[in-house]
Amino acid sequence: MSFNFEKYKDHKTFKILYPLAYLLRHFVYKAKIIGRENIPEDGGFIVVCNHIHAVDPAQIEYAFKGRPIHFMGKSEFWENPVIGPILTKLNGFPVVRGKADLKALRYAAELLRRGHIVGVFPEGTRQKKNELGRPKRGAALIAREAHADILPISICYEGKLSTRTKATMRIGKLIRYESLGITEGGDSHELNGATEVIWNAVTALWEEGVCKE
Repeated sequence: MSFNFEKYKDHKTFKILYPLAYLLRHFVYKAKIIGRENIPEDGGFIVVCNHIHAVDPAQIEYAFKGRPIHFMGKSEFWENPVIGPILTKLNGFPVVRGKADLKALRYAAELLRRGHIVGVFPEGTRQKKNELGRPKRGAALIAREAHADILPISICYEGKLSTRTKATMRIGKLIRYESLGITEGGDSHELNGATEVIWNAVTALWEEGVCKE
């Protein structure tokens, strides 16, 4: 896997390709965005969202009006000599799933400390249907490392995932780090509790109006 964990920057390629997200949103996946006013205007924080479709990151980027988000993705993508470099240029970074990837954790925390936005899909993989999966503790781990706030988001799609699919995105209020209940060097119990707080916020947004199959 090839990725430089010592470069903390927003790649210019993202800015060049961002208009594609605009076109995707308008002509393929029509998205209704609720709660855009809850997005902080500046500073680093963690975006946490459920994951259904490969276009989810583009949908979120559109909601953020092109502000760069560094999305965490499975390391297998970076083993592909074509896909890996593209994702890197789109501000993605790899994480090895199934274990505590300290390199990815510390990279994400440093991004946040430098004022960047980090995106995490806690389910770890896309869900095959419009439903929520079980969250993993990655977002809580990163929040503990950087003392970062969390912005919860839910997204769902109406009908089959094909052209002209309608999506609904709900953006919740910022969850302050202090409300996660994590102490310095918080243990597994605290991390589990913080994960529950985060995922309950995503679930509450989801339940406001789940898209129908």
